[in-house]
Amino acid sequence: MREFTTSAKDPVEDDVIDVPIRRNTEIDPEGVPDLYMLKVFRPTDGQLGVLMASIGKGASDVDGVAGPLNFFDSMLDEEGQRYCLDRMLDRKDPFGPEQINEIMRECIEEWGGRPTQPSSVSTPSPTADGPKSAVVSQPSISSGSLLTGS
Repeated sequence: MREFTTSAKDPVEDDVIDVPIRRNTEIDPEGVPDLYMLKVFRPTDGQLGVLMASIGKGASDVDGVAGPLNFFDSMLDEEGQRYCLDRMLDRKDPFGPEQINEIMRECIEEWGGRPTQPSSVSTPSPTADGPKSAVVSQPSISSGSLLTGS
C-alpha cells in the first residue's frame, strides 16, 4: 500500500496574527495586563474541512455549536487556549462565542487581504474619454483558498 507522509510546516510570519484582547476591569485581578496578545495561527486546509463538516448540511445542532469553538481553539497556542477557556468558563466574564466570532472574522479578513467593511474613503472612478467597448470581460476565478492562500 502506498504510504502518505507529511512534514510539519513552520508557520510563516504572515500566518500568525496577534490579536489584542482588552482586560476586563470588572473581573480581572490587578496583576492582569491591560492587553493580552492572543496568537491566532492561520488554519490548515484540514482544519477548514473539519469546520465545514461541523456546520454543513446534516450536521447536528451540537456539532454546529461545538465545531466553530473547536476550530477557534485549534488556531491558538496552548497559552491562548487556556486564556480563552478561563474567560469563557467565568460566569461573570462576557467573553464568549460573539467575541470569538469577531476575532475569527478579523483574522480571516487579514489573511485574505479582503476587508468586509467598505473603505471609508472612495477614490474617484477614472473618466472614460474613448469610445465604449462592446466586449464584456469575464472576472477571473481563482481556485486558491481564501484562508490558506494555496
